[in-house]
Amino acid sequence: MSMLVTTSEAFVNRVALERQMLELGVPLATTSITTTYDLRVRGTQIAVGIVESISGQAVDAALGKLLALFFGAAWKIVDSAVELALTADGIHSSKPWWPVEDKAERLNDGSGRISGVPDLVWQAISRSYTETIEIRHSLVHRTARLRENGDLEGQSRKSGPNPLISRAQQIAFCQAAQWLAKTIESGVLNERETRRFRGSLKKLVGLHGISHTLDAPEGEVVRAIAELPVDLQLDVAELRRRLDTLSPGWIGADLELHTDYGILVGPLESAPNDVVLLDPLHPPPWLQDFGSHPAL
Repeated sequence: MSMLVTTSEAFVNRVALERQMLELGVPLATTSITTTYDLRVRGTQIAVGIVESISGQAVDAALGKLLALFFGAAWKIVDSAVELALTADGIHSSKPWWPVEDKAERLNDGSGRISGVPDLVWQAISRSYTETIEIRHSLVHRTARLRENGDLEGQSRKSGPNPLISRAQQIAFCQAAQWLAKTIESGVLNERETRRFRGSLKKLVGLHGISHTLDAPEGEVVRAIAELPVDLQLDVAELRRRLDTLSPGWIGADLELHTDYGILVGPLESAPNDVVLLDPLHPPPWLQDFGSHPAL
């Protein structure tokens, strides 16, 4: 009976444990400073707050020497995705297991696609995969060495320097693997998730060599407070322009829209980039009723 990954359901089942490990060890959502921009007043008011989640310090402490273990889990997720991509392209292995080197050769030939993953993103993932094969081999055979700064050094099976992946690259690889798994499971990511996925891949440019073409901003997720005008026409494009000035490169904005009937909340990046006629009693899908006005 074949153990190869040939469907998205098989992929999700195979990597369930690894995804749980990464959710605990290298979570996609960590505590960060979140800036609030009050766009209701002339001369924007800015406040800084904390998002309640796992703190960056706690994440660092939890990682420690376990980061190599999490990297190995992430590598299995990507390896399983590679099998899915190749089988979707009509390429199969005659064995119940598929040699990594064979999969890498197929990828280098341009084979393999994942539904819902743009070609450029998949190229970055597959190249990162092939460039870390020696590191993964060293982990499996316990010849890898963890440096004091968290970098992971492998043992080369060929002539030349030993392969090395930095601590930051290991974390980015773990995050990219989680976004990839989420894409395969759900079939699509929203705009903010897509930006964060590309952002994690941008940090791996030293592995895959694809830089500005990933078009991944490196800003923050901000909170924007606005008020619905009396004519009910919300100028989303203007709100975005103001945020571009105040927080260049922002990757997401939690809009808090105050109306005469309460507060509506939603991701600003999901709104049409135009002037929107908005009925506060029947808001569009990208906005939700938050209830009465909270204290600021």
